[in-house]
Amino acid sequence: MFFVASEFGDADISRIEGFVDNLKVSRAWMIHAPVFVNEEDEETSTLGLYLDLYSALPPADLPLEVDRQALEEVKELVSHIQALSRTTGLAFDVTLDEDDIGSIENGELDRNFRVGFLEEWERVLVEREGG
Repeated sequence: MFFVASEFGDADISRIEGFVDNLKVSRAWMIHAPVFVNEEDEETSTLGLYLDLYSALPPADLPLEVDRQALEEVKELVSHIQALSRTTGLAFDVTLDEDDIGSIENGELDRNFRVGFLEEWERVLVEREGG
């Protein structure tokens, strides 16, 4: 999940909703298009989006081509979020299965997300491909 980690207002909510609507029609998504999230409770507000992914963790045996397609899909989504962050000044935290895996601020990926997640995923795929 990518969620806004900075303060946001009503205009940002509309902007993120429109952003997600545009993503939905931008391509054919493997499982389904990104989903807009705008939730509030007594203590917190959550604004952002999520994209479902197939699990490549054991015991799942995800076919290499599906895993590669999932990575490319995530990289494309991240690129769009980087552009949004750069133009709006919004910062995004990134989670996977409720674990914090990094952030995007001013369009830049932090080291944890870039190296520890995206580059590691790529490395594992190259290894699986025999490289």
